[in-house]
Amino acid sequence: MLLYAMFDDLFQILQSISSYSVPLLVTLAVSSLLRALVFAPTTPTKEIPLARHASLNILSWLVPQFDWLQNGFKHIHDAFNRNPNEILRLPSRDRTQIVLPPRFLDEIKDLPRSVMDVGKATSDFFVGNWTTMDVDIFGHATVDAVSAQYISRMNHQVAPSLNEASFAFSQAFSECKDWTTVTLPSTILPLVAQTVARTVVGPELCRERDWIYSVIEYSQNVFMSAVYLKLGPQILRPLISMLMPQTYRIRQHRRRIHQLASPLVKQALQTKGAEGVYHKLKTSVDWLVEVSPEGEATPEMIIHRLTGISFGATHTTSAHIMNCILDLANDFDTYAGPLREEIDTVLDADGTQITNAHLSKMWKLDSFMKESQRFHPISALSVNRTVVQPYRLSSGTVLPQGAHISFAGGPMSQSDEYFKNAKSFDGFRFERMRRNPSQDHHGLQFTSTYEGTLHFGHGRQTCPGRFLGSAISKIVLIKLLQRYDFRLAPGQSRPEDMTFMDMVVPHPECQVMFKDRDS
Repeated sequence: MLLYAMFDDLFQILQSISSYSVPLLVTLAVSSLLRALVFAPTTPTKEIPLARHASLNILSWLVPQFDWLQNGFKHIHDAFNRNPNEILRLPSRDRTQIVLPPRFLDEIKDLPRSVMDVGKATSDFFVGNWTTMDVDIFGHATVDAVSAQYISRMNHQVAPSLNEASFAFSQAFSECKDWTTVTLPSTILPLVAQTVARTVVGPELCRERDWIYSVIEYSQNVFMSAVYLKLGPQILRPLISMLMPQTYRIRQHRRRIHQLASPLVKQALQTKGAEGVYHKLKTSVDWLVEVSPEGEATPEMIIHRLTGISFGATHTTSAHIMNCILDLANDFDTYAGPLREEIDTVLDADGTQITNAHLSKMWKLDSFMKESQRFHPISALSVNRTVVQPYRLSSGTVLPQGAHISFAGGPMSQSDEYFKNAKSFDGFRFERMRRNPSQDHHGLQFTSTYEGTLHFGHGRQTCPGRFLGSAISKIVLIKLLQRYDFRLAPGQSRPEDMTFMDMVVPHPECQVMFKDRDS
């Protein structure tokens, strides 16, 4: 039913890079030659040191690029650990990438989008002009709609998410009377995609197999297109885009998404402004229609932004849930008992259906999720911004227009500067810190941020969808813990994450064994 090619394709790319395949070498050789001929090696950031030493000589440029593609995550960690107070430039091919040290965080975090823009940074990361993930998809209306729905009115999102997760769960997980091996990516991703869709497009569409399939396939083809486009210089992007099969798949899935969502969007546009409608706003479709300015309240733009919301919520939440499951399975006896006791205590207090208030009382579960995220973030970088206009730091360094700036959120979260025994996994670390009256409680919840946990960003442009991701993650983990025991295969250790440039994802073939508790 589902092609879960996103992580697997990425794995194949790494294998081809590792073996230095001839076609890939030829592509990069031509690209490097064009880059050397077309682009001058001078840069306004040339005084900022590279995280990994590299030469701009044509021949010696190839190996560092392979190295960055394969080991960028490690190089960011190594560079931060060598000197956490140094401004670094990353050897990225497609844009100027600058990593700022923590001392600049307070200076950057609350700058407006007119100066530094997270939406532009996300679009640039996905080479948005060529993959349809352009700046409009992350426009003000998208942020306003997500904030209104998933921050201001999060209490109203838990019940429909719970109902849909229960249904999706029954479809994804069968009876496991004996120990049964489950491949996580192909199981968790469609479950999460369907659950997310319940509050994005509503009950009429969220169980439509074409919707789930198209959203997932659109997302993974955008991701892979961005990877391929980053391999070549900008001058070759029209040619690369034309030759990639992913380009045509993106268009195909966007057409299907538009066909499916169009009736809902048109109906919402027709009822906009009607008496009493505001209080009936239930889905992201409704909220996008409500907050979009007149020139942007068109079916095309609303559906365009729906794809961005679905993309962001589905894949990050799926990856996080998989990491939590793997961490639980890796030490199930230590964590399952206390987590189940907490779940039973909170839910048995009044016997009602799970609410947002219930979820907020589960401090141990919240802590475990945050610790899992601390060890397995989606990227080594966070608080990403594109510099919209040149900006002079307090140190005097000028960040040029168009540069991508970020902070080393991954290495920071593993630093002894912020945590005792930072390199040791401690699932209830944050729960104990919250209960300590002498501890500063700022930033200790899963959805909150501070210098030690920047994985949702920080400041004015922190991810507004993190509350939905948190709720869905907790709902899925609660259901798994209530029904199953789980473990890694005998003799197996937790599978290593797969890294690519600054990114990190669960291994595409990661598996866990489940067994019904009643069996």
